Amino acid sequence: MGHSNKSLSIDLDELLKNKFTSSFRSGYTHYKGHTLPKRYEELQEAIDNFEVYDDDVWICSFPKTGTTWSQEMIWLIANDFDYVSAEENLGARFPFLEVSIVFDWRQLQAENEDFVPPIFLDDSLKFTREAKRPRFIKTHLPWSLLPKQLQDGSKRPKIVYITRDPKVVCVSYFHHVRLLEGFTGSFEEFFQLYVKGKVIFGPFWDNVLPFWNKRHDNNMLFIKYEDMKSNLSEVVDKTAGFLGKQMSDEEKNKLLKHLSFESMKTNMAVNYEPIIDFHRKHNLVHVDGAFMRSGSKVNRKMELSQEMDQVMSAWIDENDPNNELGYCYRQSKMCSSTTFENLTNEDLITVYESYIPKDLHHGFYKFRGYNFTSLYENIQQSIEDLEVFDSDIWVTSVPKSGTTWLSETVWSICNDLKSPIAKTPLNTRVRFLEYSSLFHFDESDDTAPSEVNNSVRKVIDMPSPRFIKSHLPWQCLPQEIRSFIKRPRVIHVARDPKDVAVSFYHHNRHFRGFSGSPELFYEMFLRGLMRWSPYDKNVLSYWEQRKEPNVLFLKFEEMKKNMPGVIKKIVGFLNVVVSDDKMAELLQHLSFENMKKNKDLGVDDIVKYINDKYLHNSEEEAKFLRKGETGAHKSEMSAKMAARIDKCMKYSNIC
Repeated sequence: MGHSNKSLSIDLDELLKNKFTSSFRSGYTHYKGHTLPKRYEELQEAIDNFEVYDDDVWICSFPKTGTTWSQEMIWLIANDFDYVSAEENLGARFPFLEVSIVFDWRQLQAENEDFVPPIFLDDSLKFTREAKRPRFIKTHLPWSLLPKQLQDGSKRPKIVYITRDPKVVCVSYFHHVRLLEGFTGSFEEFFQLYVKGKVIFGPFWDNVLPFWNKRHDNNMLFIKYEDMKSNLSEVVDKTAGFLGKQMSDEEKNKLLKHLSFESMKTNMAVNYEPIIDFHRKHNLVHVDGAFMRSGSKVNRKMELSQEMDQVMSAWIDENDPNNELGYCYRQSKMCSSTTFENLTNEDLITVYESYIPKDLHHGFYKFRGYNFTSLYENIQQSIEDLEVFDSDIWVTSVPKSGTTWLSETVWSICNDLKSPIAKTPLNTRVRFLEYSSLFHFDESDDTAPSEVNNSVRKVIDMPSPRFIKSHLPWQCLPQEIRSFIKRPRVIHVARDPKDVAVSFYHHNRHFRGFSGSPELFYEMFLRGLMRWSPYDKNVLSYWEQRKEPNVLFLKFEEMKKNMPGVIKKIVGFLNVVVSDDKMAELLQHLSFENMKKNKDLGVDDIVKYINDKYLHNSEEEAKFLRKGETGAHKSEMSAKMAARIDKCMKYSNIC
């Protein structure tokens, strides 16, 4: 349940004094627009003049954005996966430069000889300065307060900056300061301090944006917590490349397991429990809790009231009006627009991306005039060079054109429906070539569907004859197909683009968490900005090959109207024999109602995994197959949009 909507009109400096001081923090100072503990005034000169080395590795961040997680990742990659040495406390291996300004324990030490804090916390500047090189250094200082040698570029160590959804940061930071920094106020009071930049190392945006603006510097890597959550493997690869390190698959898989939330939460070297126990021993902690809580991006919904959420949405949009960081909450004029026809493509994509959960969006990549996710770049060359066999059978289409139905049809015609393999998931019988361009599930997650990762390799390893599915246009198929060096049978199915748009919209709602309006999605589809688009260009690429003896062009509407005729057409094309009994069996097996109930298709398992892990839709919403109707757009799409699609995409000319 969210906190109350109580409006606060208070003196924030007075609030800091009354609710955020303790025996280890006497007060605050404001320097260059930033809020810092009072002790910063004593250590400012030492920080300014701190000697930096080019072989240092720095992790910079605002608090509670994933710093500890990224520290452990960076340290292990840079130290060749030395898990024995990693048993030492992270604070000793990767010291927090200015932690002595956060916890000023001098008075407690003077009053109690038994009060002996860990050496890396007691005099953090000295400990960091004398650390063995190459040094690994953590800081929450904004760019303008970093050592001068960093700011003026005279020394250029590796710098990794990590950030996180500022709404989630607010909630996480509140629990952190109650547990470790002596804050005794309410969440409403902390919220006021946070959005007004009155928490230490704030304001949030003044900390994040200067690093964001330097993200293209060759010694800077900018990463996001949400990317680590959704695709840790990819962030590990990116970080290793930045640090100039290589790793084997075995080393990578071990690291991914080590960095899992459950592993990190129980790892005494990184979970801050020894520090919390030290605080409890000396009666400095007055609340229960753990340093690592849920590791989730959804916990803010449990804490932020509707009023707070709206205030913070406007605050985010004001500070990042172009949604460069991807945390836009649609309060700005562009993000709240319901009319998209007049937006530029760039602005339209920005709005679209704001409605996709970061865990399920991988950006865009343009190749040969078509749009793909950025993950496609990783597999493009292996697809181009794929060895093709004349015995292969390919099923191709634009998404939501009847691909699953046709895949099951083709496989069933060529195989015995009573065989054990017919009960295995369709996506293991008919492999989706570019599946890895859609998602990359954490390889350490044993519950993740195994069909998705390494999809090209899975096609390569299939026994002959291989059944292969793809949404790629003709121009992006393997070179041996395009050049007719090899002539596998290619069966393409097309569908009325208006019905495709409606079905693809629902698919993206349930499969990728799209929460925008149908009109926004249709505009993206119409302009050819969706994956595997432009639609008409993709379809026409196969239409133009329809007279080739190894290409069969079908239409979804034909399958709906005359499935027996379509089956006979496929049978003739594949040169196989189907008895009358087999034909009757096929027609029953391939009816849409039977297809919708057929658990052997396996597609609902993947939808369920994504839904359970990321989206939490109802069971009925989390279905891959919906209606399978022709003309379904008439009840869901405006006449104006339908006319625009008809004008741009001449589907009726394909006959």
